[in-house]
Order: sequence, then C-alpha cells, then structure tokens
Amino acid sequence: MKKKIMAMLLAMSMMILATACGGGASFEAGSFDGTTYTNTSVGIKATMPDGFSEISGAAVTGITYEAVVQSEDGSAIQIIAEDMKQTIGRAVSAKVYLDSMKEQVDTQYGAMGLTTDTTDLGTVKIGGKDFDGISIAVTGGVQGLTQKYYISKVGDVMFCIITTATDDSAATLDQFINSIEEAK
Repeated sequence: MKKKIMAMLLAMSMMILATACGGGASFEAGSFDGTTYTNTSVGIKATMPDGFSEISGAAVTGITYEAVVQSEDGSAIQIIAEDMKQTIGRAVSAKVYLDSMKEQVDTQYGAMGLTTDTTDLGTVKIGGKDFDGISIAVTGGVQGLTQKYYISKVGDVMFCIITTATDDSAATLDQFINSIEEAK
C-alpha cells in the first residue's frame, strides 16, 4: 500500500511541477548516465544512491526531466528544469515558485484526503550553490512520508531537486543531498 501511495505522490509531484507558477544567466541541460548527473550551468554533480534505478518522466512542454530515479520502496529523486517563460509566459522568483508549489501540494494531497505539514528550510547550500527549500510531511493515512523541494533559479529556468522519502530512506536521501558536489 505504501509503495502505491509513493508512486502516486511521485506522479503528483511531476504534475505539480508541470503546473507550478514559475535573468541574465542561461541554462543548459545536464547529462545523466543512469548513475551520475552533471550540470555545468547549475554547477553541480550528483551520484545517485545505491539501489535507485532510472525511470522516465512524462514529456511536458517547458519541463525537462533531467534525472529521475526510484528505489524499490518507492523513494525517489527527481532533478527537473522548468523554463518559466515556456510554461507560464514569464519568469518568477524561487520564493514565488515554492509558494505556488506548496499551495498546489496542499490542494492535490487534500483532494486525496491527505494533510501536509510544511517546513521552510530557508537557503540550503547544495554543491556550493544556494537553493531555496521546503520540506513537506504527508500525513492522514500515510505515515513517515516526506518530500523535500530544493529550487534554484538559473536565468528563466527553475532548477528543482525533489526527494520523496519514507522514514526508512530519509537518511539516505539527506546524505544524497549533502553529497552533491560542485561540478568543475
């Protein structure tokens, strides 16, 4: 049952990104070989945890699923780039983007009879770069499930790292975020 809910939450986070409200820097897509993701325009390099396998994301105009991996228990990591000019016609700040995502998460999960508890993570250093972050604990029938959203704006693109974790995988996904290094 928990795996089915995890799969629904992963799909829902992809849908939320597809509809979230969305500079001088330009963004270029990164590369992913199934294990290591590198993006020089963001300046990060990430090695996926053991036991995570690549899955694909649905094609959506303006959104690039740079890397999406999932473990057997349904825990997942999504690295996504959303071109705000293509998806909503204008650029927005990372704060506005996160606020919009939180509203959409509350609405979508509420429609499923689930509740959320959001914690503002503030500015989080990932690979030496500043990301705005929120942590959303999902409750109301699902115990021990947390999604963390890390957002960095690069030009008109919102660069997103999203982790979906059970209590059992939370430490592994936190270690993954902490292991992301600066791309050279």
